[in-house]
Amino acid sequence: MIKRILIILVITNFSSGLEAQSYQEKKAKDSLTIELVKKAFHSSELKSLNDLEELVHSINRSEKQISIVRRNIEYGAEHQIWWADILETKHEEHFSIIIQNSEIIGVELGSSGIDKKMASYISEERLQELKSSKEEEFGAISLSEDLLFPLEMKLFGHWCSIGGEPPEYCYRMLDLVNDRNKDQLRNWLLSFDPEIQAYGAEGLFYLQKEGISMNEEELKLIEKLKKINNTLIKCEGCFFYVRRNFKEDFSKKYLKRRYKSYKKSGWIYEK
Repeated sequence: MIKRILIILVITNFSSGLEAQSYQEKKAKDSLTIELVKKAFHSSELKSLNDLEELVHSINRSEKQISIVRRNIEYGAEHQIWWADILETKHEEHFSIIIQNSEIIGVELGSSGIDKKMASYISEERLQELKSSKEEEFGAISLSEDLLFPLEMKLFGHWCSIGGEPPEYCYRMLDLVNDRNKDQLRNWLLSFDPEIQAYGAEGLFYLQKEGISMNEEELKLIEKLKKINNTLIKCEGCFFYVRRNFKEDFSKKYLKRRYKSYKKSGWIYEK
């Protein structure tokens, strides 16, 4: 009996050692892949989506087709998210790409988990030009870069994870609502990031319910977002990276329901 236990322990420890070694090997391989991506991002050869597609196919681990979400961010620019299976120790790897006139002006490799951003490249000059185009139409936009552009993937949602709490940028929107900061919520509407735009529109609706009306320009901006109807990346309970279009979440019925829920739970409070 003792011999059998010893044999089982030896086999178990040996198997664990192999698994640990295998994980370390996978991690080392992933590090090399990330370095390859970093070099490609800063190479003069990576300018178009075709260039990026060639890179992704060269490092893709499976035959699975790349899943792509395309979003119109106006002024001749588009935001695309490519989900690809390129790393062995990560989940939900994605390329977040801003394209203008068929040229990549910003790209980031990210994943779910702690170290979300693993590689990135941006053309500060081109992004500033994009911002200036919108400012010519609407005036100065006062937003930090993470709120202005959609390279860092954000989640739109309300009651997420096991605890059913608002995700990060929803918290920030609710803070603006509680501060009655209508000006900053208007700035969120002017973001190039569809999730931030959606939170801005929702925050202005909540302020309206609190007695602070929207002006004609803000109402027109929200109608324009409905018309464009971009895909939002969402969390719904314990489900993450769910895709829903803007109109699905912005019916008056859903907005009123969420407002009542936030009021009842104390997330929106009386001044």
